[in-house]
Amino acid sequence: PQLVNCVFSKNDCRGIVYAVHSEVSITNCTFFNNQTGKAILPYNIRTGVLYADSNSVLNVTNSVFFKNKFLESYDSTDISLKNSTITITNTITQNYNSGNAYLLAVDPQFKDIINVAGADQLYFTEDDGLQLQSCSPAINAGINILPGIVSVDLLQHPRVFNLLTDIGAYEYQAGNG
Repeated sequence: PQLVNCVFSKNDCRGIVYAVHSEVSITNCTFFNNQTGKAILPYNIRTGVLYADSNSVLNVTNSVFFKNKFLESYDSTDISLKNSTITITNTITQNYNSGNAYLLAVDPQFKDIINVAGADQLYFTEDDGLQLQSCSPAINAGINILPGIVSVDLLQHPRVFNLLTDIGAYEYQAGNG
């Protein structure tokens, strides 16, 4: 599977992506405030929102993992691998120290983390809370993907603005702060 311009928020699950003997590509996605562990047996198995097992391959590019946690604790959980591999490029993670070290454990500076659907309570509209603020370190921090693969963001805005792609599902559409 290929996941592009996706938002996964406030889920209680074993893992958002659970790959077994698979190759999964994740591009310009946002994983925010998800909880893992509660929906699995046994409860002591620690899984990330991305979990790969049995020779799976994960490729993660231009994505954000923020405020994801294990069970009801505040232990962050992003990615778990068992006999699998991952390539992380230009991605903000909380605790997975592979890829770009300068993006480890940074706050992406979302517009409104309390109300991720926005004032209209409809996802994928102009007031979505997981859009980036002008001070976000995710602005222009991505790598440009081949044309035609990811040409627009979740709101159908041009994916490349100010010459570079942003990290996450939303492309910031104003001048940099």
